[in-house]
Amino acid sequence: MIRSAHRAWARGLVGPAFAATSRAIAPVADLVRRLSRTLARDPDRLGSFRDAAVRRFDTLHWPAAPIRIGLDLPWAFAQAVLNAPGCARARFVPIDPTADDRAILNRHGLDAILRQTHAGPTRIVTPDTVGRNAAWFDWARPTPLSYASVFPGRIDPQLVTFSGLTRVGQHDARTIRLLLEAAALLARTPARLGITDRLRGRQPIDFRLDRWHGTTIAHHVQSLHDVMRELGKIVCDSSGDSPSPALAAAARAVSAWYVTADWLACEQIRRRVIEAAVRVLPDEPEPALRAVAIEFADLDDDAAMRSVVRAERVMREHAHLAVADTGAFLQSEIDCGVAGPLTVGRVAAGICMLCALTEPDRLQFLSQDLAEDLRFAPWLIGCDADARVLIEVVRTIERAHGQRPAFTLDTAA
Repeated sequence: MIRSAHRAWARGLVGPAFAATSRAIAPVADLVRRLSRTLARDPDRLGSFRDAAVRRFDTLHWPAAPIRIGLDLPWAFAQAVLNAPGCARARFVPIDPTADDRAILNRHGLDAILRQTHAGPTRIVTPDTVGRNAAWFDWARPTPLSYASVFPGRIDPQLVTFSGLTRVGQHDARTIRLLLEAAALLARTPARLGITDRLRGRQPIDFRLDRWHGTTIAHHVQSLHDVMRELGKIVCDSSGDSPSPALAAAARAVSAWYVTADWLACEQIRRRVIEAAVRVLPDEPEPALRAVAIEFADLDDDAAMRSVVRAERVMREHAHLAVADTGAFLQSEIDCGVAGPLTVGRVAAGICMLCALTEPDRLQFLSQDLAEDLRFAPWLIGCDADARVLIEVVRTIERAHGQRPAFTLDTAA
């Protein structure tokens, strides 16, 4: 069954593969010769040669294979997932239930597998290569708390675990189907793939659609957008009461997706999705902080200030989980940010995080330090109103703690 899933793609590969291989032989052979000579002198340079080989290979426009997903599920569960509406042109194949996750993924070049076993929870697993790790270990739980986890550069997961899931209803089946497609598509993030993956047709997703217009890669990019849009609709339509493991995972994924990929959706959709994620995950600080950023970016200062109070409270309850220096991230954003509403929102969320990590009786000193930094921020030159709004974030938190703000806004002008 798995062999037959490759057959149609392989037939279309024969002609282009010979041409691409002939073009690739000379540079690859030269690279191997250089590698053998250099490694004899400096073994630590292997990584740079590997990266150079990947960059050279990407210039060959090697054909991309369809998304391939393995299933190891009871019959009723598998039928529910397969019959649920999806967005990607994925090929589903049965896999050996006795095989190890990593072995089955590597052996057959799969992008993801969905398994339900007696030994553990139902889970989605994506390929894992040493040195090319996923950005997010498991969408079933948040990443380690930091400014970078609130505004992540990548969200591709290693796993999506559905603890306690034994039976699946129609609604959950569609959510699981979309999560499976999203994980499989994101497993083709460039940082996750080496030359072996590329040779097997697992070409990296490239958002430069003008370069890949009309190709399989362009379709994969569009499919990823569609999957995230549909997951966002599911999160928005949910009540938020007692979310299932699939719904909670979807809320984490789309919240992180929409706050980072701000150019992919109109502001109204982005805000609706992120605020819905707060309803589904009320006790997690990341969605609440993203809501602060998006509401400020949407120029709705009243709603944003209400979110500031809520986010600071949730963040303070989880302050012991913070794993990085929030002040350093925030200082970098202030010094190097690009002028725009979303930057104001990101800095406001960072200030909220920093306040939650500061004792309430020291907030007035924090506001003075921030005013000094904001006065010299290049992107705030001529934007006194934005600077005042950011100082008001600290003042709002001070009032929430029953303190009288000792610092006036005029100082920040």
